[in-house]
Amino acid sequence: MRKAQVGAITAVLLTGITVGVASVVYVWGQPILDKRDAGDQLDEVEGLVLDIQSEVNRVSQAGTGATSSIPVQIESDEYSVNIVELNASSDYIDVVVEGGEFPYPEGSWTLLSGEGMRNLSISGGDYVLEGQDSGSVILARPESGITTYRIEFRNVFSDGDEVPLEKTDLISTGSTVTGSGSIYLENAGTQVNRGSSGLTVSSGQTLARELSKIEAEMR
Repeated sequence: MRKAQVGAITAVLLTGITVGVASVVYVWGQPILDKRDAGDQLDEVEGLVLDIQSEVNRVSQAGTGATSSIPVQIESDEYSVNIVELNASSDYIDVVVEGGEFPYPEGSWTLLSGEGMRNLSISGGDYVLEGQDSGSVILARPESGITTYRIEFRNVFSDGDEVPLEKTDLISTGSTVTGSGSIYLENAGTQVNRGSSGLTVSSGQTLARELSKIEAEMR
């Protein structure tokens, strides 16, 4: 009789524990799943930004005549692309995204790729050093429910080279803004500027610079 009672009590306790664990998993696990889904959608947004950077770099290195077309749409319930805008004078592309949450400080630029913010439109400096930093960076800046991702291209200094500075030069050939279209890129060749046409840096020295000229249009 005692063994039977012990067995029954054990069965009841195990059932209670199982139900309790299941309840905890449901209550605490559901927000984790929701967060994971939101993270996947944020990955999709940032994947688009990385694709734009990667394609500009690829076309820049592929030689004259290389082209690419990048759709700017994303499939997300949490986020939507507001506009994609080219700033050819400062050599950057902004991807403006609405909705969702972003894990970056509000109202300030956060560096997502690259080693430092030197020689950008938001900072000073003449160039970055080859092997120590990259010629393009990605930045993010959330503010009031809208986050701007910036893909920017800058001077890279190669010590000892005949052409010490290299840069990807974005050139506007049409519309500079799109909302749900594509970015069209074409390599228009390279241009080497020397002497008075070179870049005068803060030390007063004028350096030769090779520009990889990328024609860009928002369609």
